[in-house]
Amino acid sequence: MLGYRRTKDNGTWVVRVTKDGGDWTKAIGKADDHDETKDHPDVLTYEEAQDEAKKIAKAGKPVGDNTVKAALDRYETDLERRGADPNNVKRTRRHLTEKLANKAVGSLTKADLKTWRDGLMKTRLKPASVNRTMSALRAALNLAAEDGGNRVTNREAWKSGLKPIGGASKARNVILDEQDVRTIIGAAYRDSDEFGLLVELAAVTGARSSQLLRLQGEDVQANFISIDPQTKKRNEHRV
Repeated sequence: MLGYRRTKDNGTWVVRVTKDGGDWTKAIGKADDHDETKDHPDVLTYEEAQDEAKKIAKAGKPVGDNTVKAALDRYETDLERRGADPNNVKRTRRHLTEKLANKAVGSLTKADLKTWRDGLMKTRLKPASVNRTMSALRAALNLAAEDGGNRVTNREAWKSGLKPIGGASKARNVILDEQDVRTIIGAAYRDSDEFGLLVELAAVTGARSSQLLRLQGEDVQANFISIDPQTKKRNEHRV
């Protein structure tokens, strides 16, 4: 399908191809909106744009993948480069439909993403997990939009279509007494030293297991502050 995108000067001819579950777009040239630009090699008449669109559609998806799947891949690489946790991207990829994965970022609509969001809510995922799954996709699309510059004009699609579920992050505080915590830690150590250390660190720090698994020796803090419950004085300790 041949489309036209209005700009400040000459408009742009855009081809959109929907085939075999895929959906992608590509700008193919400037439109002959102004007489003084008609002889420019990058300017196409309507008939010329139609011919070029047919050639591009027949050749298949262009190199320089701009699909949702590719956006997630780039976002995962970006997280790894920054030392951040890529697990949320892996979760999103598992729940991505093939049709949505193959769509071009620039052609996404609010309906596309809301349909996927509503589908997640019908699965066994809890609302908080649905939000985390959508969050990674939003971040990937935002990164793709930044890379695409002014060519990506549909940011509102994921801003509206991937709205977080309200109230999903309500904390579920379960407070165990010290003896129960010690019992759990002891049982973990009986399974293995590694598992026992993980459970003990979780009990002491309150960190998530994914955060604990990324800890390195240099993360240890040599100094810490405690407060005497009787005098209320701050005491500095060195390990």
